[in-house]
Amino acid sequence: MSSNEWGKALLAVAAGTVVVLGSLHAVPVRAASPAEQFKAWDPDNDGTIDMEEAKKAAVAKFESLHKDHDGTLDMKELASAKIDEKTFAKADVDNDHTLDQKEYLMVVEQRFKAADTDNDGTLSPAELKTKAGKALSALLK
Repeated sequence: MSSNEWGKALLAVAAGTVVVLGSLHAVPVRAASPAEQFKAWDPDNDGTIDMEEAKKAAVAKFESLHKDHDGTLDMKELASAKIDEKTFAKADVDNDHTLDQKEYLMVVEQRFKAADTDNDGTLSPAELKTKAGKALSALLK
């Protein structure tokens, strides 16, 4: 291949790359609907969320929040979980100004019990729509 042919081939490859890359664009990430979230938290598909299922979702949330992987969450890392300072201080039993997974799960358990208005040990979609249910959901999603 002559240098002129190489130049044309290289130009064609470069032009193709620009066309391909130019066609790529960011796709907005859609937040899961409440029904989709509920289904994700209800792996046995019985239509309710029990404590074990809530804690499993909470552990996944805990793992996603602690970006520094130090095993604890501080108030900044907990911003999306909507834990106020009073709740944080009560859950921080070792007073280290962070919540470890056990302490985080204590908050989950308290919020679960508050949302379980019929005291049957499970949460229905209706119970998750209550103020207490929404507070729990913030710890799971």
